Amino acid sequence: MTLDTAERVRTGRGALARCAPDPDAFLARTWGRRAAVHDGGDGARFDDLLGVDDVDRFLTSTALRTPFFRLVKAGERMPETTYTRTGRTGSRDVAGIADPARVADLFEDGATIVLQGLHRWSEPVARFCRDLELELGHPCQVNAYVTPRGAQGLDLHEDPHDVFVLQAFGRKRWEIHGAPAEAARDPIETELPPGGTIYMPAGT
Repeated sequence: MTLDTAERVRTGRGALARCAPDPDAFLARTWGRRAAVHDGGDGARFDDLLGVDDVDRFLTSTALRTPFFRLVKAGERMPETTYTRTGRTGSRDVAGIADPARVADLFEDGATIVLQGLHRWSEPVARFCRDLELELGHPCQVNAYVTPRGAQGLDLHEDPHDVFVLQAFGRKRWEIHGAPAEAARDPIETELPPGGTIYMPAGT
């Protein structure tokens, strides 16, 4: 652990404190036990990790390729041929490159853009993920979901691992059902604003 990271852990300003405002209480009473929502009313922001301009740059200026991104709509994965193209690098054809115009058209039509494995190719996200791993003692990975207004990206589903949701921009409505580790409860219905977070234990 670097001195910089150790100081952030000690003072509560590390990655975990951004996901759960009271890290000690989170680890003692929430982690692995129950879902928790924080509305970000303390002025928290995540635009240093990902913003709309970053998404635009990834899709238009970096030759982003599958499988590092995909499009989904109402729970269905869209065929890659509908939003990618083939380009040429040196003497080789390179398939699966984002076609910005087609991605934009499909987004306007309700498709969600999924940026996959963001911890592998976005420097701010990689640093944040590394720090969170040091604090939790667990490997972490990051996907980002950019859904247009009024649309739904994924169907009701569960993940076999714990999940932190960080709302970087925009607002999203959530319906959070109970996990196996939780006492029986009604679904939590919430609209997460920028800076808000959700924690969900495995199976939520």
